Amino acid sequence: MEITDEVKRELKVKSEELKLQATGSSSFNSSLLTFNSLKPTAHGRQLVRLGLPPRLGHLVVRGQELGQGPAATALAALLAERDLLRWATPQRSRARCPPDLRPAPRSAGQRPVPAAGLALHPATLQRVRDVARHLQSRQGPKGHSPIQSFTNSPIGLLTALAYPDRVAQRETDGRLRLATGQRVELRTEDVDPQAEFFAVAHLAGTAAAPRATLAAPVSREELETAFAGQITTTDEVRYDPATQRVTGRRVRRLGALRLAETVIGQPDAALVAGALVAYLQEAGLAKLNWTPGARQVQQRLEFLRHHFPSPTADDTQAPTTDNEQLTTNNQAQAPPTWPASDEATLLRELPQWLGPHLAGLKSLDQVQRLDLTEPLLARLPGGWAQRQALDRLAPAALEVPSGSHVTLDYADAAAPVLAVKLQELFGLTETPTVAGGRVPLLLHLLSPGGRPAQVTRDLRSFWEKGYFEVRKDLKGRYPRHPWPDKPMEHIPTKLTKRRLDNL
Repeated sequence: MEITDEVKRELKVKSEELKLQATGSSSFNSSLLTFNSLKPTAHGRQLVRLGLPPRLGHLVVRGQELGQGPAATALAALLAERDLLRWATPQRSRARCPPDLRPAPRSAGQRPVPAAGLALHPATLQRVRDVARHLQSRQGPKGHSPIQSFTNSPIGLLTALAYPDRVAQRETDGRLRLATGQRVELRTEDVDPQAEFFAVAHLAGTAAAPRATLAAPVSREELETAFAGQITTTDEVRYDPATQRVTGRRVRRLGALRLAETVIGQPDAALVAGALVAYLQEAGLAKLNWTPGARQVQQRLEFLRHHFPSPTADDTQAPTTDNEQLTTNNQAQAPPTWPASDEATLLRELPQWLGPHLAGLKSLDQVQRLDLTEPLLARLPGGWAQRQALDRLAPAALEVPSGSHVTLDYADAAAPVLAVKLQELFGLTETPTVAGGRVPLLLHLLSPGGRPAQVTRDLRSFWEKGYFEVRKDLKGRYPRHPWPDKPMEHIPTKLTKRRLDNL
């Protein structure tokens, strides 16, 4: 039977559409055009001769290359039509047809009675056969009818050639994940309850809730063969909270689809460190080993950033007086910049400051044995000189008049605390300071029992007034400790009166 005039006109229109699409965006433009000249490639010229939309033309050409030319030609003609099968009972005309694509080509090729409850569209079937014969004649010498070639043909694979972005993997019995990552609805039991991979020919529904209306199963082996150039192999390393260790897998993927994976015995050290960092960024800094020393370093850095903020662009561009210019010229170097060390910044910059120190570690237990002091100090841009400035401007501890070295508390950047027994400060009249004399310490003057007896920033005023109220309250409770009438003249001590007398 000769191809009808109507089909000829349709093919001519599609051919013109294809020529226009050759200069635009298409799923197959990479094979249609060369990027340096924007001229059609050999593959593109083949598609133009076929006069089909790019997807279906690609199916025909690639099917021919895989030795499935007649079946690919017939399937392309069939996929151009969506209503080859219909419900035999008019009352079911509004119901969805089964999504399995395979009965349609088999019914078209072998003329059996379609699946139970379904019937063929005679006019549509005739158009499919006419187009298939016409395409077959363009592909080479005449042979058996392309429609008959559907027997034992890989319908799923051929469909995937036309719609590579719709190759899908089962996630649940009612949902697939496309190679693009999009999820679509499909009752897989209506197509193949055992298949893992599918090729989706038609989609319906909405953009937010698409559903597959025609699909066919395709095997992993077929995908490996047809899309070998698009399959990637990557090493995926992640921290497993269940085992508290880093595990590695080598994964083969086709887009968002996972084709296969194998366990890696010894993952790359950089990937392991990256996996630990990724877990810690998700779980939070509380998972790290915050010793009192490490926590104090963080707080000391924040204290200095608070009191020595980095100069702004306006500060650096502001005009200077002659005296200011002289002072600047006499400085050996610009004041150091104190990096932000708050929780949010440390979490965000975790790969930079902690990542290098995780080399060789494979478990959270190993990470939690890591002292954070050195990683935190390594963030200082001024190196060793800035570390010395840190110790000078925000010392970890202060030597008090009794000779004790008392650790300072920088939890409040605006008011660092020195908590010490008041007897150890006898004779000291000026409140100690930090930040180069800028910030007076908040003194927590403790009783011999270790409880705050007075909180002050004015030590001289305390000795002159507050001390005597405290002495009246505590002397009876702690009679073994010295409570002199003239505290600014007494020997500072942490000892009892008896031990002090025995010295």
